[in-house]
Amino acid sequence: MLNDLRRFSTSAFPEDLRQAAWTEVLHKVLMASGTPQHALPPLDGHVSSCSSALDSVFLTLSSSPQVLVPHAGNPHRYGQAVLVVALLTGSGLVAEGDDRIALSAGDILVLEPTRPWRVELNTDFRAVVVKLESSSFVLRLLRTSDQNLNKIAARSGVGAVCLNLVQSIADELDRLGRHELPPIEATLTELLVACLSSAEQGQPEDSTSVQLGHLRRVCRALEARLGDAELSIDDIGRLESLSTRYIQKLFKVGSTTFSEYLKARRLDRCRLDLANPALAHFTIAELCFRWGFNDAANFSRAFTARFGLSPKAFRAEPPRHLEAQVLQRGRPTAGRATTTERRATAPSPTGTRPDDVPAPHLAPTDTPLGASALPSG
Repeated sequence: MLNDLRRFSTSAFPEDLRQAAWTEVLHKVLMASGTPQHALPPLDGHVSSCSSALDSVFLTLSSSPQVLVPHAGNPHRYGQAVLVVALLTGSGLVAEGDDRIALSAGDILVLEPTRPWRVELNTDFRAVVVKLESSSFVLRLLRTSDQNLNKIAARSGVGAVCLNLVQSIADELDRLGRHELPPIEATLTELLVACLSSAEQGQPEDSTSVQLGHLRRVCRALEARLGDAELSIDDIGRLESLSTRYIQKLFKVGSTTFSEYLKARRLDRCRLDLANPALAHFTIAELCFRWGFNDAANFSRAFTARFGLSPKAFRAEPPRHLEAQVLQRGRPTAGRATTTERRATAPSPTGTRPDDVPAPHLAPTDTPLGASALPSG
């Protein structure tokens, strides 16, 4: 009913229908209303929303006190989304199990949709909520963190930059279009990675976290060089001062290989470019060469095998729900890339973002990889 609505107010609905309408809005960002521990005032909520070309959803919420919890269907959802909640005004707390963290204006939460967290906002508040799709690298950082709850320190440094970006999104959301959001997603993803990685640096490292750190470094180095058709595992090893054998073992833990992962990431980048109307004047061959393929025919076969459509057919009509189509084919997807070109100039692979690495088949599903599952060096 409310799928295409960009502005919403509970006051537009009869009182007995307001909660149902509000629930439908929250579902867009994989949330639901939780049961309050004490009586709350009547619901009074206002929302601005926009969905991106990559199916991420941005909401600004202004509301009376609320309890927000994960939607009950999240554990059965296929995807690599994370939730970002930035509290602009108001106060409350977030809890999971025995962990509780106080929230005040300027705090940013990064939440995994399948975890049993609970956000209690006990005052009138204004917040930005983002369902950030194709965020497998951020998801990996959450799943390998020693903390159940991840609150970004936004008072200074990169956290403050992240908060400023979110505040700008809130101010301009009503004027942003569907195809203008992907570059913002990419920037937000990079800032989240920087914030979460920085939080880990002060924690003592065991052998597991060291090796996970090596895997992240390798994936980010690879991501930055996808356009190099001659890129090899030896090149990455030299760049990161790691042995080829050790890198092979790191990828083996994720049930893949270096070459398979490299091809999957290149295909994901090509898929994004083919769906980007700003790049429509470039040929399919030009776009595949941009991401390191050196044979258009081989690229076409690999793309068709991966996504079930030829590059030409995909470009003519990009599927809206790619994740569901890939799931029906029984193939895990490496996640849609979360960047688009900022300008329609001659394609260049420089500036590639490490925004959604590693791929889902490298990301742990329920728990961090055990030390026994990782190579020792």
